[in-house]
Amino acid sequence: MGLTRPTGRQLELALYLFGGAMLWQWAAMRIVPPAPSRGSAEVIALPVITVVLLIVSAAVCEEILHRGYPLTRLAELTGRPWIGYVLTVPIFVAPHVATFGPSWLWTSGAGTLALYVLYARTRNLPACMMLHLCLNLPMLIPTIAARL
Repeated sequence: MGLTRPTGRQLELALYLFGGAMLWQWAAMRIVPPAPSRGSAEVIALPVITVVLLIVSAAVCEEILHRGYPLTRLAELTGRPWIGYVLTVPIFVAPHVATFGPSWLWTSGAGTLALYVLYARTRNLPACMMLHLCLNLPMLIPTIAARL
């Protein structure tokens, strides 16, 4: 499943992918601003510590449940790693779209792509967890701003 300490090159790739995903998200939100979503409003309304815990637990749990275990296991079972990607991407995307709305695909889909690319290139789950954490941390900005 790839639970080893990330190398410098793996972390470097994660940072490049993070930069690309954030650049895409910024540009996408400027081109077609997303409508407010119920999911974002619910997260922002939570206490800051709860949002921090949500971000950390999502980074760890979603990486294990959506990339680490199923991609490794499906590749072992089928002998074709691409089958795991075809099956797990919709399972990862569906609850995010249901929670944050269809505009999530346009604005945050690049982050999902970055996570799958990083796992495909490195097979290192902790590097993916760190990237996922970084991709979700900007949610703290409106959460904290709502309390000012």
